[in-house]
Amino acid sequence: MRKLLTGLALYEEIERNDFFDIPGLSEESLSFSLVTSALAYTGIAGYLGLEGRQDIQQASLDLDRTRRLTQWLFGHDERSGRTKLEDFRNLGKLSAIVGNTRAMDELDRTTIHEAVLFTEEPLTNFRGLMRDARGKLAAAQQVLNSVVSLDVVDLDVEDARKIAQHARDIAAVLQTRVSDDGEQGRQVG
Repeated sequence: MRKLLTGLALYEEIERNDFFDIPGLSEESLSFSLVTSALAYTGIAGYLGLEGRQDIQQASLDLDRTRRLTQWLFGHDERSGRTKLEDFRNLGKLSAIVGNTRAMDELDRTTIHEAVLFTEEPLTNFRGLMRDARGKLAAAQQVLNSVVSLDVVDLDVEDARKIAQHARDIAAVLQTRVSDDGEQGRQVG
């Protein structure tokens, strides 16, 4: 219930500020559900100066940031006719973007898909995919070791070679970046 009240308070603040003079934005076109959904992301709530998604009082609400967020959520680009958010499923990307000044500047100039590249999200996704791949390969190794009778065909061998080649290619790129970045690429902790 507090999340809804926080969303309502933000909605009313946007309304009090005449919808920040965003063309086409009005009481009818502003999506309350999108406002409350955006506040569910800690990064977005923090960017606005809120203590969290249940900050009904909003004593530290930053109006300039609220204006900027409202523009990203609801302002339509003259050329494309789309908002910067493009789709509510991009709120996670937007949450990552608002934590990075360069990414926010990129969002003002480009698309959400380009701006998110200036955040940690791609690296986080990469590391998750690497962990998943390592786990699946370990499980495949266990199956291979435990099966007494396995009817292996040439396609199985080719798949294993392709996986090994992908792993070598990824390792080479990572090694180059570690060498180029010096200390930045070293393992922490």
